[in-house]
Amino acid sequence: MARGRPRAGRVGGAGSRRRLVAVGTVLAALLVSAPVVGLMFGDRLLLLGDLVARSLVGGRNVRVLPVAAAVGAVLVSAADTLGRTVISPAQVPAGLVIALLGTPYFVLVLWRTREAR
Repeated sequence: MARGRPRAGRVGGAGSRRRLVAVGTVLAALLVSAPVVGLMFGDRLLLLGDLVARSLVGGRNVRVLPVAAAVGAVLVSAADTLGRTVISPAQVPAGLVIALLGTPYFVLVLWRTREAR
């Protein structure tokens, strides 16, 4: 830096700013992606609760909303209990249990809607 800014840039002195920007970009990407990964199973729960609620009470949103909330609460509680007791010393995450139980139901709903057409 004592010989001037252009020479310092050629030698590598200005690279610290580029490095700082690169590290900041990577950290920002990690901070944004962590909640997204955590919510991946949450969207399946919301969709599953809504589908089950609509099959129980019909299509009126006034009835679907409270039933979907109750179904979601029961699903999370059941998945957490099942995940803790299946492999007793270890635990299976509740989101994984919901995904394993919800996938066959999604396929069943998809199959029924295709047959209805």
